[in-house]
Amino acid sequence: MKKLLIVLLGLILVLGLSACGEKDEKTDAKTEDTSKSEEKTSNDKKEEEKVTKTTKEMTAEEKAVIYKKNVEVLLNGKVKVPSTEFKTQEQVEAELGAAGLKVKFVVANFDSTAAFGKHFLRKGECKSVFGDYQPAIRYCASDEVGDKQGYYADEGETIIVGYSDHDFDGTKGEK
Repeated sequence: MKKLLIVLLGLILVLGLSACGEKDEKTDAKTEDTSKSEEKTSNDKKEEEKVTKTTKEMTAEEKAVIYKKNVEVLLNGKVKVPSTEFKTQEQVEAELGAAGLKVKFVVANFDSTAAFGKHFLRKGECKSVFGDYQPAIRYCASDEVGDKQGYYADEGETIIVGYSDHDFDGTKGEK
């Protein structure tokens, strides 16, 4: 009986040790995966540092060339949108058409704008397209395009322009 008990204890001990060995192999595999992941992250950071260092070391001329290329890419296929505020529908249609844009006119009440600017608003005069929700128009700031800043749209886009269907004397500043 003692011999059987010793054999059973020995067998349990061997099985226990082999099970611990399997866990260690799994743990080693997880540790190896983690270290590979950390190594990739470290390599990515080193690459970013190289790019940053290169940019910092660039001359003003090199930076200007890159800036110019970025402006060309940003404005590629876009046209500058002319102002429409207080212009006649005919003027707006001609200016937008000359810029390569289409126009759609809608009736709009902008008496308050005329009153604020103390402007006599005539029937058929147009509202500014800047400031209203215009999905086709995007403002490009000077930090993006330098001295070419302004409102831009893709060539051929339709710009929605509001116009007044009545005269309004805004010179008194009252609505």
